Amino acid sequence: MLKLEAASQVDSTYADLAEVFMRQLLDGAAYYALSELLLPVMEDRDAANLFLDALERRIRDLAVSQAAKQNGAVVSPGMLMEPAGTARRDLNMGINCKYAMKNMVLDMQGEREQHG
Repeated sequence: MLKLEAASQVDSTYADLAEVFMRQLLDGAAYYALSELLLPVMEDRDAANLFLDALERRIRDLAVSQAAKQNGAVVSPGMLMEPAGTARRDLNMGINCKYAMKNMVLDMQGEREQHG
């Protein structure tokens, strides 16, 4: 039972971080602010993967929500999913964790600026 509760707290921590990250990204936060937000996951590959799991769930939830509302959002969640997937592939290939996460931030900001 304790393992389940501990896992739930970990999931909640990364889900909260993913929520804040997405909110700030969509609000147009600067690269450095977004990168600083991700510092806790940049030094640990396992933490980065857990964050990416939570981020992908958040992007999926955003996609479902937008599809339900059909509100014509400027940034499609699919555009944000690709950089998250690329970051995961980079981590799995052994690329530096900090580099992979910062590159993801730049790619996501580029999508937002290009389409928003």
